[in-house]
Amino acid sequence: EAALAIRNEIEPLANSMIEERLPQWRHEIRDLVRSVYGQADPEVAPRFRANYENLLGLGAAWRERDSEKFEKLAAAHLETVASAIGRGNQRGVSTEIVLDRLSPFYLSTVLYLIAALCCVLAWIGQRVSLNRAATTIVWTGVLLHLTGIVMRMIVTGRPPVTNLYSSFLFVSVGTVVLLQIVELFSRQGVGTLLGALFGTGTLLWAYSSSVADGDTMIVLRAVLDTQFWLSTHVICISLGYSATAAAGMAGLFWTIRSLLDSRMDQATSRKMIQNVYGMTAFALLLSFFGTVLGGLWGDDSWGRFWGWDPKENGALMIVLWNAVTLHARWAGVVRDRGIAALSIFGIVVTIWSWECVNQLGVGLHSYGVSAGKLQLVLGGMAILSAASLLGTIPRACWRSPVVRGKSPSGIPAQKIDRFGRTV
Repeated sequence: EAALAIRNEIEPLANSMIEERLPQWRHEIRDLVRSVYGQADPEVAPRFRANYENLLGLGAAWRERDSEKFEKLAAAHLETVASAIGRGNQRGVSTEIVLDRLSPFYLSTVLYLIAALCCVLAWIGQRVSLNRAATTIVWTGVLLHLTGIVMRMIVTGRPPVTNLYSSFLFVSVGTVVLLQIVELFSRQGVGTLLGALFGTGTLLWAYSSSVADGDTMIVLRAVLDTQFWLSTHVICISLGYSATAAAGMAGLFWTIRSLLDSRMDQATSRKMIQNVYGMTAFALLLSFFGTVLGGLWGDDSWGRFWGWDPKENGALMIVLWNAVTLHARWAGVVRDRGIAALSIFGIVVTIWSWECVNQLGVGLHSYGVSAGKLQLVLGGMAILSAASLLGTIPRACWRSPVVRGKSPSGIPAQKIDRFGRTV
């Protein structure tokens, strides 16, 4: 019955409404186009008018089923477009074609996923060879990832981060590289595994953010149209996001392993916690200078250094949280479990400033709003918040002898002071 109603009643009504409005729409579009090319540059207007007339002729030829006329107008239109591209950014157009065909971010996602699988299999057997293979695969993914970012820069003529989608790409590769640097010093496969998992997750999230309209190279807002601040403040604050996320991922891995692995020795635990500490200090440095540069940009654009905008507050929260984490360690308020828990919650603070504030749709920094994304972001933050609370579990429930205060042989483990030294 519904199908009959659509065919017999709704469809004819819709067709009649379209037929009635079609002349009006045609005149409105024609007036709009004429107003545009009428106000355009004298050298551009004739070419714009030729394109407009060719497109109208193509429509008429299609309706009239005149194949000869259609092919002639299509050839003329393609020639006009080709000449326009020749006078414009030819390198950018060619690069965009290669970028679309290569799909470097898709390939990077696949490589990161394969590397993570190799790291997991390394725990079963062939640890050395599989970890080496995983490291090679991750660096190959990083190379493709960076290639895609550079190609986007060539196409847009802008720095690497210009919108929320490009920030996912940049923060993702920054975090993977930082964790790979950790791996160069630790040689445990941990940095490779964490980098592969983070790279896969963030690239998938970036893809989900681009599905709605497919346009990831949107025109910049007027206030963002500045090469200097995009190259300084935005890159610095994005690297601060990467370092905070890397510290949190390392802290999360230490927590899970300490809870479940009774074989983790003190040297391994100490090295992992030192990595968390070092990346937190690096994150504080980048976040602080990035926030200061953002204030200078605000003073340049809006005439005030600080206005308590939600995005500004989020950046300040990252700086303060990293500072709290480091000072709590220095003062001896927290030890290994504490700094790991604080670093995990640092990811929550970063997500709030990075994306959640944007999804609220308020403030001067409101961009990248997507329907339904806020609930997903808040859900992820809730999970990470719960993970940070794992550090409050009593020592007796932890399987790691380092946390329990005994070595695997039953001998009391050596104590580590707040600076990571054996006492």
